[in-house]
Amino acid sequence: AFFCAGHRILPTMVCDYLRLTWLAARSRTGGPLQVLAQAVWEAGPKRDGPMGRALLTAKEQGWKPTAGWWEWKVPGRQEPLSFVCGSWGALCHAIRDALRYAAVQRLAARRPRLYQGLGATANKLLVQPALRGLEELDASLLRGAMAGAVWTAQRAHARGLRDDPLCPYCDLGTPEDEEHILYGCPAWQAARAPHLADLVEAARRAPALGPMASWPPCLRLCGLLPEVCLGTPAAPRQRRHQARAPPPPRGPRGGARGARGA
Repeated sequence: AFFCAGHRILPTMVCDYLRLTWLAARSRTGGPLQVLAQAVWEAGPKRDGPMGRALLTAKEQGWKPTAGWWEWKVPGRQEPLSFVCGSWGALCHAIRDALRYAAVQRLAARRPRLYQGLGATANKLLVQPALRGLEELDASLLRGAMAGAVWTAQRAHARGLRDDPLCPYCDLGTPEDEEHILYGCPAWQAARAPHLADLVEAARRAPALGPMASWPPCLRLCGLLPEVCLGTPAAPRQRRHQARAPPPPRGPRGGARGARGA
């Protein structure tokens, strides 16, 4: 999720993205489909049908409706996400960001040993440029490290491919994990020393990071700097226009009945 540019969507997110953009399109386009969508909403959506599947996807992502099915409280956003405000491009970008945020939260919960502390996302201003301009092999190795795919004796032992998890390169009798390879194994000291000096200098220039020992696992073991670490919030995006499409009119029961009434 943190390797993906803002205008792109990961293949694993395509189905959810199409369902949510379908729901957004219904809120902006009057006609029979919008009236039908509102009827399904009022009746209590099931798991079948496009409206039911779209609402189920929103629920699975942790979204909660505020004013109706056209406005949602979305995790990671301070303001509600309205399907009827702003440009269509800005709305699609917000939906993609919400899907990526949810994916990062699931990753941190599933693999806290490596990704704890990642927060909302990785700092793309640093992560993506670090991958550009590298030879393909170097870029592949760096992506593997960021993705938590470093092959260790501990991992091989857990899969039954080694008799023990101990480091095969030193005599410390320590399990070989990412922490041991990057910071502890004396066999890699010569290769590690110049890079550690760079890290110490980087930490000195960014006091918000604190000492290396206190860095969160996502940064210390995977090289992923949380977006909030440097305390430099991104500049707000300028919308191309602020046109506000009218929400579906509210019926006698407080629900919308279509863009032009029913």
